[in-house]
Amino acid sequence: MSSFSDIADALEALAIEVPSWAYGNSGTRFKVFGSPGTPRTVEEKIADAAAVHRFTGLAPTVALHIPWDRVDDYGALAKHAKEQGIALGAIKRHVEIPAPPPGAPGLFTYADPAKLRSTLEAAGFSELRIDEVPFKVTGFTPSEYFRYVTELSAPLSALLAKATPDARRAIEADATAAFSEHALGGTISLDAVAWVASGQRTR
Repeated sequence: MSSFSDIADALEALAIEVPSWAYGNSGTRFKVFGSPGTPRTVEEKIADAAAVHRFTGLAPTVALHIPWDRVDDYGALAKHAKEQGIALGAIKRHVEIPAPPPGAPGLFTYADPAKLRSTLEAAGFSELRIDEVPFKVTGFTPSEYFRYVTELSAPLSALLAKATPDARRAIEADATAAFSEHALGGTISLDAVAWVASGQRTR
């Protein structure tokens, strides 16, 4: 049986994304049961979520509830959340994401240069050289970058295709809000890194 000391490190890293509707009035389709101090706006829900995180240290993100939490400016909402000490969540809470099979390729399969090297060596390449090339992703508005990323990633496109229209709108709103935190003058500026590999392969 595990002791507390065995799981303390795991608990330290625990993060729970709390839905914004958890801070609103509860009820059924027949009656809403109000209570004093209940948040009236999405900004007030975020403030309550931030208070929970301050007291527990376990809830660093809040899940928006679309269409009830829809706003005109998600970038401003994301900034408001950041000022409160938390962040807005994104895709995973809206659709079920199945765990990929072990070893399955993905968008970031070769983010680890050691894995890239071992794969190329297994394919018969020698005298390998792998260089890190930093660059910036710029020129997109937050909405344009969301469309670019979803078109680039086949697994993400497949997940979005299975989502309901409301879920897709919510995912886009959350992602756009996150990208807006890195926007300057209407377009994003994201630090990025690419690996450039070269080598020789004898036939």
